[in-house]
Amino acid sequence: MIRGRARRSILNAGAHRGAQENISAYREHNQRSTGAAVVPHYVDFVPGRAEETAERARNLGVEAEAIEAHVEEEIDAERYQGVVFNVDNPGTLARGLSLVEEQRLPSLGYLLLVLPSDRMLGLRFVLQAHERERREEVRAFFAALATMTARSGAKAVLGEDARTPHTLMEPLMRTFFAEHTRDELSRLVVGAEPEHSPVDVSSDGERALPLLIAQRTTLGEPDAVVEEAARRPHVLLPRGKPFMVAEVTEDRIRMHEAWRQRADGQLAVRKSMTLDERLLTAFEERLPIAEVVAEQSRSQEEALRSFALLFGTLVANGLRSSGPRRAGAPQSAAPARFETVRTDVMGVTAPVLTTD
Repeated sequence: MIRGRARRSILNAGAHRGAQENISAYREHNQRSTGAAVVPHYVDFVPGRAEETAERARNLGVEAEAIEAHVEEEIDAERYQGVVFNVDNPGTLARGLSLVEEQRLPSLGYLLLVLPSDRMLGLRFVLQAHERERREEVRAFFAALATMTARSGAKAVLGEDARTPHTLMEPLMRTFFAEHTRDELSRLVVGAEPEHSPVDVSSDGERALPLLIAQRTTLGEPDAVVEEAARRPHVLLPRGKPFMVAEVTEDRIRMHEAWRQRADGQLAVRKSMTLDERLLTAFEERLPIAEVVAEQSRSQEEALRSFALLFGTLVANGLRSSGPRRAGAPQSAAPARFETVRTDVMGVTAPVLTTD
């Protein structure tokens, strides 16, 4: 006798843009899985939005349900095997994670942030039911972030007030999120060990940096903060691989990018880096997008600012110094070094924009 697939119900908190763009992850999971089909139950308080997203999922071959309610009202371990958060409000994420803790449910979550420096970050998390300490750290991070998030930030990130560089970055971030959901969904519902770090971030939609969260009463020296966070990491920090530390106080958050040096294993906050062949190649592959941005920009400064948003301050500084190196162009004898600040500060006077 052939046993039919089990049916696993997942609460998808939020049913707007992020949830709609992530339907493909459910479809791919269900196509591959022979053991269980995941059924997303979309919940959103905006009239008609959950049904619209559920209908879109059904049209793509994914069984789905719709619920018109607030996310916090629907988190229930008796009805769902896990929660996927696609919401644009860090406060909702913080409250949702508190309820997830009470219900002992595993969870996935996604958020796009634009920092005061205009740098876009994609944040993902995967938390097992028993990871109480990690979940409390992530909850505290979102609770602090909620106090320094601009209202209607979603419009400024990808809506009617969006800037071209952020719009161009969106498909890369959506792929970054969908791959994570697809990889973790089956593990989520059976309680298996996740493949990814509990929390990670990306500024390009390709490279994921583990995120350590350091809760403090006041901001400290970056080197000391990184050292303290890395003393008891919840993920491996290999030599030569960058990671990020979110330094969280009651009213400010600082994001430090750091790495463990290959030679001696010592920690260092990233102050400069070499523009190597790998980064140049990655830049050249995106050059058509860069040329569009340059053509639409009214000045060199505006173009450079757009390049910084797309490819990071490092590349923009390189362009400022020497201009983009096209494929086939001769290489210089030695790689240039560029200074770049790798600490971003958020606070009530320097708000962050967020969207799902």
